[in-house]
Amino acid sequence: MFLAGCSCEGLFGNGEVQSFPPDTSCTYNNPHAEYDETIPELCDGNDNNCDCLSKPVEEQDTNGDLVNCGYGDEGVDEGCECWPRGETYSVEWSSSIRKCWTDPDGRDIGVVEQHSNEVGALYGECEYGEQHCRPLDEGGSEWGAWFDGPDRTGGTEDDIWIKGGCSGAVGPATELCDGLDNNCDTRIDEGLKRMCWSGASDPDGTPQDWLVFGSPMNPETPCRTGIELCEQGLWSGCQNEILPSPELCNGVDDDCDGLVDDGALGDGDSCGLTDMGICDYGTFRCNGQDLICEDPLLPQVEECDHMDNDCDGTIDEDLLRPCETMCGSGFETCDLGDWRGCTAPQPTEEVCDGEDNDCDGLVDEGLECTCPPEFLGALVPCMSNPLLTCGTGFMECMCADPDCSRTAFSECMAMCAFEEQAQQECDPTGGMPVPEECNAWNDDCDEEIDEGLIAECYSGPPGTANVGACTAGTVRCQLGRWGNSTGGVFVDGLCAGEVLPEEEVCNRLDDDCDGDIDEDLDSHEKVDMVFAIDRSGSMCGKIHALRQGIQPYVLEFANTEHRFSLVNIPGPGPSFAPNVEINLVDSVPFAAALAQLDCNAWNEEPQYDAVESIAANSLGLSFRDDAWPMVVVLSDESAQSLRNPRLTAVDVRAAIAPCQIGNCEVDDILEVYAIVLEPSHPEWCAPANIAKKCYRLYSGIDAGTIRGYLDDIFSDVCR
Repeated sequence: MFLAGCSCEGLFGNGEVQSFPPDTSCTYNNPHAEYDETIPELCDGNDNNCDCLSKPVEEQDTNGDLVNCGYGDEGVDEGCECWPRGETYSVEWSSSIRKCWTDPDGRDIGVVEQHSNEVGALYGECEYGEQHCRPLDEGGSEWGAWFDGPDRTGGTEDDIWIKGGCSGAVGPATELCDGLDNNCDTRIDEGLKRMCWSGASDPDGTPQDWLVFGSPMNPETPCRTGIELCEQGLWSGCQNEILPSPELCNGVDDDCDGLVDDGALGDGDSCGLTDMGICDYGTFRCNGQDLICEDPLLPQVEECDHMDNDCDGTIDEDLLRPCETMCGSGFETCDLGDWRGCTAPQPTEEVCDGEDNDCDGLVDEGLECTCPPEFLGALVPCMSNPLLTCGTGFMECMCADPDCSRTAFSECMAMCAFEEQAQQECDPTGGMPVPEECNAWNDDCDEEIDEGLIAECYSGPPGTANVGACTAGTVRCQLGRWGNSTGGVFVDGLCAGEVLPEEEVCNRLDDDCDGDIDEDLDSHEKVDMVFAIDRSGSMCGKIHALRQGIQPYVLEFANTEHRFSLVNIPGPGPSFAPNVEINLVDSVPFAAALAQLDCNAWNEEPQYDAVESIAANSLGLSFRDDAWPMVVVLSDESAQSLRNPRLTAVDVRAAIAPCQIGNCEVDDILEVYAIVLEPSHPEWCAPANIAKKCYRLYSGIDAGTIRGYLDDIFSDVCR
């Protein structure tokens, strides 16, 4: 090896010893140079202190150069870890900067005293650091890095050199939800999830201590913490959590305080109808499943007792009861707790008028009834006791004294009693049979009185009998009186079975019997009907029946002012929020859209979200200002919400009351009807009090049942 600074004596290839001028400088291969330990060895490829001269020749190569006097060995550039580039340091293979890492696996990146050469490709946020080659004042060099000193500002005099330090290296870190590969495994935000809770929380975000969460120890508590997932560098929001809700009387710890039904809504409130009359309010008490109204005094049937039994503010009002005398029947009214004023005819003193004035069954009995003198010898028809027993007899006008100064009628007897030729075989008590009449007499002599006598009757306005829904009734004869029995008393003139005019309702009948059907009805003349239908897979067994029940029904509204809409439950992903399938249109295009109804939507059923969105009109339905809005929900799943936080029955009830769409007024409530599984009825009807009425949706339901439900729902919609 040929040294640039100095050279030990060596042999050339021909064996001659090379000699130089006697120069003691340690340059130009001067064999006379002398070792000087005070001269620092620079890392420049030269033997600056000529220490190579003091070393024994241990081995020579074929050129005679000493093998042990190479760079970094014990002769040239000893003590140099590196060879910095620059004007002073100009070894051609030198480099003043190199990459560094704490260890090949990237561990312990914070231990800056350790380093290594490049360990391979890095990923994600990881980066190699740098080590700089620093010459030492005492000679030699070392790898290391400058770090900020006490003033924490780089490039100032207080910076600290750390031998072996690695500056700027970024090692694997715990993965964060930031869209970056923090742990340098080539994956971004992988597997990041965290518990979440948007309810009552402590400052650190954890649920407050009083909250109780559902567990096998607390099965009646619905609250659950949720899960947040990291998606594209953002937390997804709390999913699947169940927050506390106002405590209801339902056997569930709704507010998640560890107590079931404590302070349930309505518990302790007044209940009942009124405190008028004998009535008084009771108190709602929770029995573990529902609110029970304890000890209310409810209206009773009004009685004649000088009390307001039906609690309407009036005493003994409109109380009537049948009454009768020997002469007939009538009614009496209640007055301050006593029955008074029987309208039945009263017996009077018998007078000669051919009538039973005292109602004892005898006519003009005990009287000598006179007849006009000009009637002397005349026979007058009669039907009366005591002699005549049936049929028609006669009375003769006869002289009442020898000189015939007075005249009187004879007793009523059979005709034969007045015929001399027939008197021997005559029974004067048997009259001539005639057709039976309602006169309390055995007209046809068959031993029965007034039998089988029935007549048509009608007490309605003239001209309305047997028109429209109105029909005549019947009366029957009993002892000469037309009427019927009620309450064990025969009431004169009581017409049984008659149908009288009533107020016109929408039922395709002429209720008021004026010859017109459903005329002048203004109840819901314009209706905007919204069907919110669950189209998830579980509805496949019922969709056909819904289509077949709804489609022909709405077609009956063709060419009317009514409009129809269809809202999907759920809508499309990823939010699955309800959406509008068809806006409010006439029945014909609606029926066409309904024919395409299927059950291929996702198995999420946010019915509460649908009703709230319809009530708030956040779906953009074209409700008319002069039309009455109605909503029909059809679903075979329990009520759900996908909102964050999730909607409860309280939220939905607040959205529909008061109604804020269509022609609703201040005190109106949006009419919602629920055709749902029977176990879901409490989520819609009592105690949720969202739906006006619930109907049972069951497996195998048919179109006829759906049609019947709709007839009931839209009974006020005349078509």
